[in-house]
Parts: sequence; structure tokens; C-alpha cells
Amino acid sequence: MKKILTHMVLLLSFSNLMAQESNVIVISLEHGDNIPTAEHVYQESQLSTPPQNHILSSFNEAKPEKVDYLVSIRAYGDLKNLIQEKPNWNRAVFERSLILRYNENADVTAIESILISDPYISAVSVLVAGDFSFTAQQSKANHSGDKAGNNNWHLSAINWYVANDLTPGFGNIGMVDTGSLPERSEFSAFDLNSGAFLGGGLNVSKGYSTYYQDRAISELREIDEDKLRYGSGLCDNFDNNPNDGFVFPDPAYVGHGSHVSGLLAARSSTAPGICQNCFINTTQESYHTCNYDSDTETHFVNSFSDVGLYAYSLRYLIDTGIQTANLSLGVPSLVDECDDDPEFITCLVISDANARNVTIVAAAGNDRAPIEFPASDRNVIGVSGIQSDLKFWNESPTNGDNFPPLDSMQSQNNDDCPFYVAPNYFTAECGSNFSWPEEIPEFPGTFRAERYRRVDVAAPARDVMSTLPVGSEYEPQIGDAGCTDAADGMIDGYGPCTGTSMSTPIVAGILQLIRSVNPLLPIGDDDPEFLDGIRDVLLFSSSEYQTNKQHNPWLGFGIPDAEIAVKTVLGVSGGQQMKNRLTPLLALYHEGFEDFAYTVFPQVAVAHALNPAGFYESASGAGVEPIEELTAYPVEEVGGVPVIDIVPQSIGHVFTTPWNPDTQTDTLIPLYRMDKEAVSDPGCFPGIDNPGSCYFTDRQTIMVTDENELESFHALGFEIQSIEGYLIPCPDASCSTSYARIYRVYDTNTDSYYLTQILPPSNFEVLGATLPSIDFDGDGLSKGMEQLLGTSDLQIDTDGDGLTDAKEYPPAGVPYSDPLISDLIFEHGFE
Repeated sequence: MKKILTHMVLLLSFSNLMAQESNVIVISLEHGDNIPTAEHVYQESQLSTPPQNHILSSFNEAKPEKVDYLVSIRAYGDLKNLIQEKPNWNRAVFERSLILRYNENADVTAIESILISDPYISAVSVLVAGDFSFTAQQSKANHSGDKAGNNNWHLSAINWYVANDLTPGFGNIGMVDTGSLPERSEFSAFDLNSGAFLGGGLNVSKGYSTYYQDRAISELREIDEDKLRYGSGLCDNFDNNPNDGFVFPDPAYVGHGSHVSGLLAARSSTAPGICQNCFINTTQESYHTCNYDSDTETHFVNSFSDVGLYAYSLRYLIDTGIQTANLSLGVPSLVDECDDDPEFITCLVISDANARNVTIVAAAGNDRAPIEFPASDRNVIGVSGIQSDLKFWNESPTNGDNFPPLDSMQSQNNDDCPFYVAPNYFTAECGSNFSWPEEIPEFPGTFRAERYRRVDVAAPARDVMSTLPVGSEYEPQIGDAGCTDAADGMIDGYGPCTGTSMSTPIVAGILQLIRSVNPLLPIGDDDPEFLDGIRDVLLFSSSEYQTNKQHNPWLGFGIPDAEIAVKTVLGVSGGQQMKNRLTPLLALYHEGFEDFAYTVFPQVAVAHALNPAGFYESASGAGVEPIEELTAYPVEEVGGVPVIDIVPQSIGHVFTTPWNPDTQTDTLIPLYRMDKEAVSDPGCFPGIDNPGSCYFTDRQTIMVTDENELESFHALGFEIQSIEGYLIPCPDASCSTSYARIYRVYDTNTDSYYLTQILPPSNFEVLGATLPSIDFDGDGLSKGMEQLLGTSDLQIDTDGDGLTDAKEYPPAGVPYSDPLISDLIFEHGFE
């Protein structure tokens, strides 16, 4: 049976926060012999003279104004072959899907019926408007201490400072937003002029502009004037370099993505990101138009965002190997979207993310209404907002003791809400959204959070400090000062913004801190009573659960405590807080490129294993061994069978925090993964340009610990992709005999690099050292991990309490109990 699905496109004008309706429809084609492909339909739409009879008969009656691929970077090579072998794979459905755009006056209901009757179309998804979960207003209500100056109250609210002392985190966070500021030192890995290493974590080589289909993701990017969606010639006449063919967006209309990325991972002492050593892989959803200002009689470039296809952008980011995804966006929804139809495209992407163990975080919304989608989905972590007094963010002083009513039948009191213009729902922005209400049968008129559409946690949302374009006046017309650089009293590229768009990256950063401490942790569920994974740890650490072990309809399980979360994953041994642990360094190999790649994250390994240019397999050879901790990679399944079936291999273990067990200081050094790709035609974009002439011809990966080498390899075209754990600094012969050195070897025959712990005869560098990976007693813990814990590597149950050391301190799980202190009494119910 064919499906008619209703979903949403997120469409936001940065100069107008009102959401707009959109006549956009996504269709998915059937598969099989004699059925047209998405390529056939797309290519027909590009003809200057349309055919008399279209490939899709429905287009004869309901021809769209424009046709685009849902997945603009097309599969080719090994990935395309796999898609053809598995037509029911979600990725195959995405490849067969097209975006149809109709005239604003079109009868969408009639078009919907025509499309669904087409024998070649399997599903029709009608998209509805929404927006970013962001507002720039400063309230008319009195919030003492909220505003003013460079106030990083959000860091104290989540107890970030202690957590950051334990670990700065590492790994890849995906961000679907409006871009960032790669030219700023807080985000640049290298100085754009000198090439000096700066350490910033904006991964420009994995960035993607969905509208312009290129790698430029800066909110202040230079734009080919001819590519403006509307307007031609006029804006170029009014910029700093008239008639050069290029324009820049006015800083007054950019800033959302800059602020969000700063909260995630800015390398800054002024407004530090939550995960300092993280790298951000981002998609930019912006397009630009040429506008006229009648007051100044000049033209300017305005920025808009068309992020309704965030599901595709998320799909792209998952394929880059992200471990956490940040979605500071959402739309109102009256149904459980994915429960109502799990086959909807967005729901398929969410499902695939969970299958790959990618954690998704989304904003609850800013309309003081029930939580929006996708934050409302149970496979997504939904985040509401608080203000600096740590109470629920609520702008209306006349609406009931901080919390709005939970009864969905009651109208929200918008008295004194900032800039509310009745009856426009989208301009209310009276505070954070909350869990969907559910009436308690035993107590009529009393409401609690609905189990499957509830807020998970709450984080700082009002007047949150982060990075902004220098001198910007982003949304200056809203509130006392708006979300502007000057709002904190200084023109310094930092300023406060308000909205659950701000609370979401704070939580995403905490999740990646947790993930980096143990990269093998599963996502877990939403029950903090049982610490099965990352999500459980987040909820367990939060204020409402720590205080009364209950869920609050407004705050969820409360405000996360980053210190508790990180310490929970590190665990305790011998009554002492652990400060480091070990994790396997996974090894993969591409036979065609003769390239070895190494990562501690299974998500990155899967991205390599499904690389369109050619699939990476597990490496083999001397010193490469299967690992106990991870018996299979987390991947999507088709018909109950994983899309790939390779056994994870490792060359050894690396540390997950900078804490050095020998010196008791943070002196371990990061292990960076860098790579360089070569294409058949310089400047072409594989997957977008003709695959017959545009494809990857080579890929080289190198692991580096020395900053001088980072700069040298960058000068040769290598880009940093991530930090992959930490090593003990011990060059050459200075390593202790209890250490296991990691050698980087250059193979002159293949012009490639590989890692080993077996002393090579020549052409090697000592990157650093770690602790032994061998498991002498077979309890599932390596000798090195037992050395850190202080447990015996000759006894499987060091404290004799009936639980093995690995059961109490699982390599791929959350520590269960202290492996050096007998828990027999506790196990029998006494403490």
C-alpha cells in the first residue's frame, strides 16, 4: 500500500522569524526492472523543452516547477553496487527520492492525490513549515543577573569546569545549521596565512553546503553573485568590491550557526565550548538573496535557511563518521511522527543513526508549548531550556509560578511575551517548550509528562554566551539588544543569544564528553535507573534524578551535571576516582588505495567501511588482532542482516583522557588522524559531478602526535579529521619497559603509513606509548586496563565478590561497581 506522509520543512528568514508555508513534496520511487530511476526523472526536469509525456505520468497533470535529488551527493562505486544489491536498505530509498517544488498557489492536496496514484511512486511526503529553536530577544520581564557582560553562567550551571579538568573530550559532532566561522582561530585547525597549528576543531574537509553543493560552510562566505536565489547585479554594486562578481552576506543576518558551533567546541578562554578537543562536521543550510533597504537606499545580501531537508543533511553527516548530532531546530507536531509512520524518510534516518550508535540531540522549541519534532521522538534526546536562576525558561510573568499549564486544552498566556503579535503562534517565543501533557486517570485535571513525547533534560537557554561574527548585529530589532556582538558591552566577537537552540549544543557537548571517555559505549535508553549507555548516564547525572529520581514535565530529568556524568563513566577502583581508561584503536585497510586508517570510534570505522570510493576492510597482519570489547560494528540491517559483516581488529589500546598515570598530571599527548584525498579531475566533486570523470583516485591517512609534523603534513594537503585518543610522550628509547610503544612506519613501496607495536626494522617514528593490550587472565580486561585499575591480571575476580573484574568494570559499558572492594554485602541488599 502506498503511503501519503506529512512532515515538515524548516524555513527561516534571518530577517523575519515568522515561519512560512512551503509547497515542497518529497516522493520516493519504486524499484525494479522497467521502472524509471531518480536520475531519469531529474535529467528530464533539466531539459529546456519538456517532453509531451513525462516519465512519471503524474507530472503530466502535476508538473513541479523544480526537481532536486533528496540525496544530492549520489552514490557511486562500491556503495552504488551495494545499494543495488539491497534495494530495501534505507540508503537505497533515499537515493530513489526526489524533492518537488511547486508554485506557492498550487493546490497541494490535489497534487498529493495525483502523485500517490502514479504507479512508479511508492511514497509521497508533504512538507510543512517550521523554524530554528532560537530567539534573540531580551525579555521585558525582570531577570536579575541574566544579562550583562561576559557571563558564562551556563558553564557553572552544568558543572562544566570540573568535567573539563577531567577531560576536554574528543571526537566528531555533527551540526545541521547555518555554517560557522572557519576563519576564526577558535575553530581553525591551522592559521589560514602562516599554516601554524591552532588546534581548532571545525572540520572543513567534511563540511557541506546543501544549497550551493560545495564545501564552503562559513556564515560569512564569499558568494558568486550569480548564485543568489533572487536578485542579480544590484548587490554587487554596493559591496566593498563593486562589480567583481562576488558578494558577502551582511553580518546583521548571520550568527545562528556561529553561536551553536561555539557552544559545541570553541577553543576559547572567553567563551569555551563544552567539548574543547572535539571536531565539528557541519552542513550549511543557508541560501542568500539580494534585498533593498529603503532607509539607506542600498542593497544588501540577506541570509535565509531552508533546512526542511535536515534529514538528508543528518544522513550525510552520519556517513562522515560523527558520533553525536546536534539539531538546534524543530517543528510543531500533533502526532508521534515516527510512531505514526516509521517509514517516513526522517524516521528512517533517525533509525539508521541509532543503528550506527549515533546520538541525536534536538531542541524542544521556544513557544512555551509541547515539545516539537524531532526532539519529541523517543530515539532523539529532547532538550528544554532554563534561565540563569536555574528555573524553567518562561518569559511571561503572569502565567503561573514559572511553569505554564500542562493542559493542552488551555491556551498559553502570552501576556507580556516579548514581541508577541496575536494571533501569530510563531512570534510568541514565550519560553521553552515542555513535555506533552497526559492526564492522570486517577486524578482528573492533573497532568504529567507523556511517556513517549517528553523532554529528556534541560540546559541553559537564556542569554547564553558564545561566538558571533565580529561587529554583528544579528536580529538587532528584537529585544533590547538582540543577539549581537555588542550585547555584552564589547565588540569582541562574543555575545549572548537566547533559545533552546543554545541549550541543545550544551547537551550535545556533554554527550560527546561521555562518549570520548569510553568510545565503545552504546546509546542506551531513557531509563536512568539502569546505566546501559550514554543517554542513561546523561539522565542519571541530571538534577531532578539526582534529587528525587523523578521526571519533571518541564525540566525532564533535570539539568545535566557534566562532572557526575564523566566520573560515572570513568568509575571508581579501590575507592578512588578513576581518571583515565583504555580503549582499542581499530584498524582498517583499503586495498585499492593501499591506505591504513585508525580510529577509536566504531562510527568512524563504519563510515570507512561504507566509503563510496571503495570499502575499507579490517586490517590484517602481524600485530593486528580481533578484540574482545567489540565483536561487531553497529550498522543498519536489511531484512535482519547487517549491511556489512567485518570483524573489528585492533593494533592495541590508547588512553581516553590526557591524565598521565605515571606523573599524575595531564601530560598525555593527543593522537591526531589526518587524511588527504585525490580526485581524478582537480576541483571536481565526487558524487555530484559526472562519476565517469570525477572520482577519488587516492586516499592517504596518517596518525600524528607532533605539532611540527601536523603543520608539515597540512602543508602537503592533509587535513585533521579528529583526535583518536592519547599516548604517553616517550620518543625513541625513553619509554619505560612497562609501556607498549606505537610505531608509525612508512612503506616506501606503497607510499603509505601504518601503525604497529612490533619494532620495525626501518622507516619508523615512535608516536608515543601506551599500556599492554594482552589479556593474561581472560577476564575481558587488558593488562594495561588492569594496571590502571590496580586489579590483578592473573585473577578474573580480584576482590573475590563473585563478579569478574570485567563485569564490575566492563570495557564497553558503564562501570558497575568497584573491582577492588568486595560487593558481596551490597549484592545481598545491605550497605
